[in-house]
Amino acid sequence: RCFWRRREENGLVPRFDGNAYWNFYEWSEGLDGGVIGRNSGLPKTYDAPLNALLSAALADTAGLYERLGEPDGASRCRAAQKSLNAALEQFWDAGEEAYATYLTDTGRCHYSSLSQSLLVLSGAVPESRLDALLHKLSLTPDGWVPVTLSCTLFKYEALLRRPRTYATWVREDIGRIWGGMLYAGATSFWETARGGWDFDRAGSLCHGWSAVPLYFYYRYVLGIRPDGRREEPLPCGLYEARLSGEGPDTLSQALTL
Repeated sequence: RCFWRRREENGLVPRFDGNAYWNFYEWSEGLDGGVIGRNSGLPKTYDAPLNALLSAALADTAGLYERLGEPDGASRCRAAQKSLNAALEQFWDAGEEAYATYLTDTGRCHYSSLSQSLLVLSGAVPESRLDALLHKLSLTPDGWVPVTLSCTLFKYEALLRRPRTYATWVREDIGRIWGGMLYAGATSFWETARGGWDFDRAGSLCHGWSAVPLYFYYRYVLGIRPDGRREEPLPCGLYEARLSGEGPDTLSQALTL
C-alpha cells in the first residue's frame, strides 16, 4: 500500500526522494543508489526497477489471495498490475530497442540488464517484443550495465521465459561465473565476481545472495519448485541429475536432451 498510494497521474510510482531513503538496486553503475546519508533530496525520477518489482509483487499477492480462497483480493491485485504494466510502456525506448532504467523530466536514460529482466518478469513486455529483447539480454550489448551476482537470478528467470532456447545458456553461464570461483580456489561463493578485491579490497568471500546456482538446479534441473510442487526438469545438458537417495521412478531421476 505504501508504494501504490504514491502512484501519480502517469500511472508510475516515483522514487523515494527524501534524505532518509537509499534507492539501491545492485552494486553496479547507476543502480547503487548513490550517496548514502544525503543532506538534500533528489529530483523526481521514475525508476523502472522499482515499478517492475511492484508489478511482480502485485502478481505474487494475487497468487496468495487465490491460494487463500479470496478471489476478490486476487482480482484487485491483478487489475492493479494490469494498470501498472500499461504505464511501464513509458520506459520503452524504440531507438535503443530497450527499456530505460530511469524516466526524468528530460527523458529516458540509463540501460541495464537488470531493468530489461525485471520488465520481462513483470509481464509488461509484449510477446511481439519478447524474443528480440531476450536475445539482446543474453548478449549484454555495449551500453547496457550488466547484472551483478545478486541479480543474476532475475536475468536467468527472464531468459527462462523461453526455456528451450536459454536453459543450456543459463546453465553454462552459471558454470562460467561460479565455476570460475571454484577454479580460483574458493570454498564458498563470493559477494561479487571480483571477490575480495571489490569495494577497495573489502568484498565478502562468503555471501548468501550468490547462492543462485542452488535455486537453478532445484527449480529447473530437478523440477522442484519453492512451493514444493514438482515439474518436468528442463533439458539443459545435465544428465541423470537426481536428489540423493531418490530412485529411478521419481520425476527428478534424469534429464535428457
